[in-house]
Amino acid sequence: MFQEESRTVQVNGKAVSGDYQYNVNYSVNNDNLSRLHCEIIKTVTEDIDTPTGKQPVTSGRYIGYLLLESGSKQMSLPESENVAAHFEVFDQITKEVKATLEPKPASKSK
Repeated sequence: MFQEESRTVQVNGKAVSGDYQYNVNYSVNNDNLSRLHCEIIKTVTEDIDTPTGKQPVTSGRYIGYLLLESGSKQMSLPESENVAAHFEVFDQITKEVKATLEPKPASKSK
C-alpha cells in the first residue's frame, strides 16, 4: 500500500574560522545535497560598565547567512564584511559536505 518516494535527511553542525562561527544546516534528499545553509556568527568583545569598572564581555553577534539551494548561491551580509573570505569558507564547507555524500570505493580483499 505505502510506497516511499523520497527520503530527506537533515544534518546540523558548525565550522569555525577566525572570529567567525558558521552554523551549518544541510538537507540530503535521495543521496543528493538539496540545501546547505550557513548562519554566520561573529565573536565580539565589548567593555561593559560594572560596579567594579569596565569588564570585557565576549558574545556572538549574528551577521548574516550564505545559502546553496537547487544549484544557486544566495547571501545576506553587511557591506562592511569581507564577502570573498566568507565565500571561501562556504565553498570549503560545501566541498567537505559533498565529499561525505560521494559513494565510497569498494575495498579490495587480499
